[in-house]
Amino acid sequence: MPDMKHKSFNLRPVAAWPLLVAAASCLPFGGLTNAASPLNNVDHIIVIYQENWSFDGLYGSFPGANGITNASSNSLSQIDRLNGNALSSETGTFNYNRISQTANTANTPLVQTSNTNTNPGTLNTPPQPLGSPTGSSVVDTRFNSNGSDPNSALNVNTLQPYLLPNFVSPTALTGDIVHRYWHEQFQIAGAYQSATTDMSAGNNQSFITWSDNPGLVMSRFDATSMPEGLLAQQYTMCDNFFHSAFGGSFLNHQFLVAAAAPVYDSMPTSNQGNIAYLDSNGYLVMNTSGASAGKPVRDGSITPVAGDQLTGLTVNGTSGQSVTLTSTNAEAFAGSAGTTFDKHYGVNTIRSKNLTGNGESPSAVTTLPSLNNSNPTNASGDTRPYTPTIGDTLSAANVSWKWYSGAWDSIKGYSGSNPSPLTSPSYATANASLQMQYHHQPFAYFDNYAPFDTTNTVPASYVGGFSGYQPASLTAGQSGVTRAQNAAAHLQDETIFFQDVANGTLPAVSFIKPVGVNNEHPGYAALQTGQAHVAAIVQAVQANPTLWARTAIIITYDEHGGRFDHVSPPARDIWGPGVRVPCIVISPAARQGYVDHTQYDTSSVLATIEERFGLTHLNTRTSNATSLAGVFTNVQVARSSFSLNRALGKFVQTLTVTNISNSALPGPVQVVLDNLSSNTALTNKTGTAQDGSSFITVPNVSSLPPGASATVQLQFTVPGSGGITYNPRTVTGTITP
Repeated sequence: MPDMKHKSFNLRPVAAWPLLVAAASCLPFGGLTNAASPLNNVDHIIVIYQENWSFDGLYGSFPGANGITNASSNSLSQIDRLNGNALSSETGTFNYNRISQTANTANTPLVQTSNTNTNPGTLNTPPQPLGSPTGSSVVDTRFNSNGSDPNSALNVNTLQPYLLPNFVSPTALTGDIVHRYWHEQFQIAGAYQSATTDMSAGNNQSFITWSDNPGLVMSRFDATSMPEGLLAQQYTMCDNFFHSAFGGSFLNHQFLVAAAAPVYDSMPTSNQGNIAYLDSNGYLVMNTSGASAGKPVRDGSITPVAGDQLTGLTVNGTSGQSVTLTSTNAEAFAGSAGTTFDKHYGVNTIRSKNLTGNGESPSAVTTLPSLNNSNPTNASGDTRPYTPTIGDTLSAANVSWKWYSGAWDSIKGYSGSNPSPLTSPSYATANASLQMQYHHQPFAYFDNYAPFDTTNTVPASYVGGFSGYQPASLTAGQSGVTRAQNAAAHLQDETIFFQDVANGTLPAVSFIKPVGVNNEHPGYAALQTGQAHVAAIVQAVQANPTLWARTAIIITYDEHGGRFDHVSPPARDIWGPGVRVPCIVISPAARQGYVDHTQYDTSSVLATIEERFGLTHLNTRTSNATSLAGVFTNVQVARSSFSLNRALGKFVQTLTVTNISNSALPGPVQVVLDNLSSNTALTNKTGTAQDGSSFITVPNVSSLPPGASATVQLQFTVPGSGGITYNPRTVTGTITP
């Protein structure tokens, strides 16, 4: 049996590509901290956390990025998880074994005459996309040659990357796609079975076969000219950024705030129905015969531990079976051979006892007990592992922070864990119309931010970091602050963010979680709506010039949403990282018109916060993560338009270089033209950098004081065709870059 542990999780090299950038203005800084590191030009970090798109799914055509045209033939040759054969060779009707818990029924129509068969077990090959204009799970006939016949021919080959706008507007809903912990690992690893033996092809080759909506997996929008894409063109796009944990929103939100998987400590045996059933390779045990052949016996939200007894299993059509798990059933798929789960970890969506809703009781065993970020010594017999959050380290250092969530006030009002629940029907209406998601509120899963706990208090050492609007007057280090009070000071409705921006009381660190309809999540949110909402957030910050001059906005996505990306993630540990997702950095201090190919994951966001504010690392994941500091610069470059100097017979462009730090920059100041297009040459260059790029020296600059600017003119040979493209990079204090 081949070793399928790490070999398919290797990162392929990422090429650098040129980018054509429009001229951009820059703002000088004033009154900043020591700017030896460009990151220290930033006093406010805002993290906007959107939903469920891979990088190729939105920016596979972004100029200068490692896009879909670089996909290997292997990754584009998607295989069947049942035999490893190329899906392209399996054409026909009702022969695609959709990954679903629903059993297959031979020759059952995909959509019944009433259009109500919402969970077909089999699909055609190529598979039809599922999801109607309202987001439900019927066959989406917008892709069919005959809109009234769900079995008519498709107008697109869904086994290859294709553009959604040919069929679905970005203002409309698409279907959703499965995005769970084990599924994503199998997609990346190219996992399949051959004669019931687990195999691994690598190269992201199993994205389609491990999906419940295979016809949408290869679909993509081109968001380059959408609101966020336009911002990315002006500032920095990171095209080698991976979401931190395999699977869905729940686990990735936990990694965003704690860089760790949550533990269900002392889980009662009555919750065994939520434990996944794995084989000795960490592969979901599959049915091999009967109506459910080729489908998992049991997926789950909880990792298995040796000694667990699973009951009520239906295996190969026989119900009521039981099995006692051994260490071979607790194998972690992405780990090296022999790595097993040592605890019951929550990996797929689980609500917290601190914040339940939609009629779920806080006492239900299916809800996750409050996570321990309050008791580092496990005093008083507390057996829960101690897991600090970024909020705790910020509070301990008295660095101000908040988590702003869309519809947070409605979520609290509609939560069943409220001692005096507000049961007005308006909350139910809000939940349905706004798509409030309780598992998108990670801080509320932890002791120190339990929103309704008015009894237990927060350790005084974790009380701090207050700023702006507060429902109670709290001070750093105050004793007797209840968890509910602490939560109210740090977890607030998104409307308060706009108040804090307008009032100049924004904290040093802000996390923004838009409500469902604004978060771009396929199935219940339209892409255009979410993009416009993010642009409105950016515009609100830019409308306060003093704030904007010291702010960095990081836009990224919790996970890939089940969509294909051609870049195989690097290996880290049993939790991830997962698939490549977009990350955009917007700031006057960020490199402009820049595509950053540095390898990052979501832990890099935490590492950036830790580095900027001098915090202790949460754990080895944040200490080992590469921060985004390299995105920032002490020198901002603005470009004029190109013009033709007929006397010289050259295209000319003026660059204005501005020192945006509060320290003088030593000369000489060199501008390096990385990735200069091959159809031209810089004719007045000063020299050649060590990497072979042309550079030019900004004249008469022995030192560039804070806020000062200097200009240099570039002269290019007239290109035979096409525009002139390059990435400007500034180097100070050295003769040869």
